[in-house]
Amino acid sequence: MSIKISIQQLLPYDIGILWAIGSITDINQNRMSFRCKDKYFLERLSLYFNNKIYTQQIKNHTQYVLKTSNVDLQSLYSMSWTERNSDVRDIPILNNNDYRDFLRSYIEIHSTLDYATRYKNDGSKYKSLRLRIYGNYQLITSINKLLNKNANTNIKSIQMLKNNKTSILYYSSISEIQNIYTYIFDAPYYDKYWNNINYKLQNPTKEYE
Repeated sequence: MSIKISIQQLLPYDIGILWAIGSITDINQNRMSFRCKDKYFLERLSLYFNNKIYTQQIKNHTQYVLKTSNVDLQSLYSMSWTERNSDVRDIPILNNNDYRDFLRSYIEIHSTLDYATRYKNDGSKYKSLRLRIYGNYQLITSINKLLNKNANTNIKSIQMLKNNKTSILYYSSISEIQNIYTYIFDAPYYDKYWNNINYKLQNPTKEYE
């Protein structure tokens, strides 16, 4: 009989990964699956669950998959887990200092930092950074409050998508975006993600093309 892994054994950063890409596939067998386009995040989880990572093709894109039956689901539920497609889903119950690591991996997986069109006083266009973080409305509401408390950001109005479940937390202030990334950065981290972030933070605006 395999030993069940308590979620409390995971580093907060890895709990963020589990929260971002995990799904329970069989409650009775303690089975979970994890799917992501970036193998790095599954490699992090495989350190705990010791299962092989395989690939599958989804709409002409490669997706990495990890499945396990070694999860102690009761430990997961005790941290306020609900399924990713639930009507109400929130962040896990953690110590306040652990949320920085949780947010780092969650944002690495479920955010986009790109450029949006802006207008100068004379009507000319330019592009400036915008950060969008995605998730269930309640989860995004909690992240909104955490970043307000710890990264000196303003409380934002949350945009709902048409499915009335998924929502977007939107930042367009360069100083707030810098504050967020300064707050969450530490080890471990996904270097490919941060290489892109650091480049854009060094180039927060650009000419309109």
